[in-house]
Amino acid sequence: RGHFIRDQCLRYFEDELGYGRGVLIEPVPAMFDRIAIHRPRCAAVRAAVTSPARAAASPSLDFVGGCETAGVLETMGAEHRARWHAGAPSFSVPTTTMADVLKG
Repeated sequence: RGHFIRDQCLRYFEDELGYGRGVLIEPVPAMFDRIAIHRPRCAAVRAAVTSPARAAASPSLDFVGGCETAGVLETMGAEHRARWHAGAPSFSVPTTTMADVLKG
């Protein structure tokens, strides 16, 4: 199993390939706070990237979980939720589109 900081794709592109800056997108607040501090050159976005139609229809999505197994509540399977997030409260995450992320 990979390590969420050590094995980041962004880390590889920045540190190994010499890219100057990347875009870090992480919707889960606890994960965002832990990851963003290790990628200070990145444009960091705490949001859920979705289609333009979905972003226009809903300014947020409900998530559950505070770790690598977190996900969108409405699409998370009951077995997964029971195993990894039993009793965990849901939280709202703002939605955006990739076009808006890239506009900065």
